Amino acid sequence: MNRNDPSRGRRLLAATAAFTVGLAGVLALGATANAAPVSGPITAQNGSITIHKHANPGFSSPQNPDGTQGAGGSPLQGVSFEVCSIAGIDLIGGGNAAWDAVNALGGVAKDVKNTDTTISGRALACKPVQRTAADGTTTFAGLPVGAYLVRETDKGANPITQTAAPFVVTVPTPAIGADAGKWLYDVNVYPKNQLGDAPVKNLADQPTNGVILGDKIGFTVSQKVPAIAAGDTYKKFRVLDALDPALKHTSDAITVSSSGTALVAADYTASWMGETLVASLTPSGLAKIKAGDTITIGFTATALKNGVITNIAWANVNDLVIDSTNGPTPPTDPENPTNPGNPGNPTNVVETRWGAVDLKKVNAATNEGLQGAKFDLYMVNAATCPATLAGAGTKVGSYTSGAGGVVTVPGLWVGDTRTVNGAKPYDTNTRCYYLVETAAPAGFVTDGTPRGFVVHPGATAHADATKAIPNSQQLVPGLPLTGSDGQLILLIGGIALLIAAAGGALILRRRSGTDSAV
Repeated sequence: MNRNDPSRGRRLLAATAAFTVGLAGVLALGATANAAPVSGPITAQNGSITIHKHANPGFSSPQNPDGTQGAGGSPLQGVSFEVCSIAGIDLIGGGNAAWDAVNALGGVAKDVKNTDTTISGRALACKPVQRTAADGTTTFAGLPVGAYLVRETDKGANPITQTAAPFVVTVPTPAIGADAGKWLYDVNVYPKNQLGDAPVKNLADQPTNGVILGDKIGFTVSQKVPAIAAGDTYKKFRVLDALDPALKHTSDAITVSSSGTALVAADYTASWMGETLVASLTPSGLAKIKAGDTITIGFTATALKNGVITNIAWANVNDLVIDSTNGPTPPTDPENPTNPGNPGNPTNVVETRWGAVDLKKVNAATNEGLQGAKFDLYMVNAATCPATLAGAGTKVGSYTSGAGGVVTVPGLWVGDTRTVNGAKPYDTNTRCYYLVETAAPAGFVTDGTPRGFVVHPGATAHADATKAIPNSQQLVPGLPLTGSDGQLILLIGGIALLIAAAGGALILRRRSGTDSAV
């Protein structure tokens, strides 16, 4: 067979075009109409290259360059491309050698960098960069017959994890399907991108762990495994979480799971280096993950002080960059403090909120502190205290007033940004608690009335979180009574004594008069 057969060259070009188009996303149905394919030899006329940029397409090559490709992924707006003519390739008069050169360039195009000005020694003359519109398309019009390099130069604001490889396409391009044997001067290409999900940090259900400052706070860092280019492998999965100075990790085991299934110890390493968590998948763990899996790291910490405490983590999968916009400052990598490399992508910021309280048991008569009063503390799942407190809350602790009547509670949980199915059930900056006295100090009356107070985040007790709880002395029969009833009794008794004394004097006087008359 003659390897320079022109029909063979065209078939090879068609295959190359289909392959390069198959690097790609997808055209939505009803896109811009293009000129119909034509028969006959290639002639000197201008054509166009329309780029259709869609995310995570659900099809494989070959793609139809006539613009009738079915819909796949969502369009990506703002992705920039440039189209560069390749010097020295004459598709009209160059014969088989020109088509052979095109096919050879198609095999090396994927290795061309955005800064390269040549491809296999052939000069590139690039058109101005264009960005895709809302429908994910951009068209380079007025292109003379020739071979072109198409390359993606910037992903814009899209969370692209794997940019499309550069590829070569010709104007015109052989048609396929029912139009095979004809030429398309208006060519449609579909450079494919894979979108990645940013890592997510979340909090566990705090009331389950406890709401007193010092109780454990559960954290998770989750990363959905992004798709990677065909033939590539997962070489890195690493999480860094440098705790806020107001947090301290506990000795609880660090957990690592894939889509809810715990990984075996050989599949990962996870440890604390100071207050920074470093967790990585080992080669055996990397070999087990696939696109769409969700890797979750779990750990616990405690809050060291009251206030609003924020935290963020970083996850790195194959050094893929999901968000190139300016973000938070990456943490110091304790394994590579002087040469940290790529920390990965930041999670969302989570907050946990804790507030100080000022509670005191006092003598109702003197306002002096009373030691020895016993209380149960209740939490209400509400930002404000309801009108009726009894039965409205959940018991969270028991306390006894100390010296000066102070009820020592180190701090109370107020709320956090825990997310459950898109909702944040605890995202509040105030929370109601109440105390119920269960035993009074010796000599005082137990007051079982619920005493509510509202806690705010902060190191200094807010006025709403200040509560002085009075106790009255017991009234003891047999001792002088000093209340209003006792005063009344004494007054009546005194009057009675005066009346008795006056009566006695009158009787004595009468008797004295009677004796004188005798």
